[in-house]
Amino acid sequence: MKKIPCETCPAVTPRERRRLILGDEAIAYIRARVAKAPEPPPEVVEDLRRIMTNPGGEIPKAPSPLCSDACKP
Repeated sequence: MKKIPCETCPAVTPRERRRLILGDEAIAYIRARVAKAPEPPPEVVEDLRRIMTNPGGEIPKAPSPLCSDACKP
């Protein structure tokens, strides 16, 4: 059984750790499947871009500050 370093081990990068876990054959298979996948439609790309750049949705605007008694006519 091969020994796999823990996630926080500074001796290996996350990429190297994935390679140790999956193995070269599984990585080659995944890459081949990804290469066969069709390009997503522009709408999907735009939606994903919006979600990834602002996952929480629109940021609510802060209410306008109330005027103090000194500025009221």
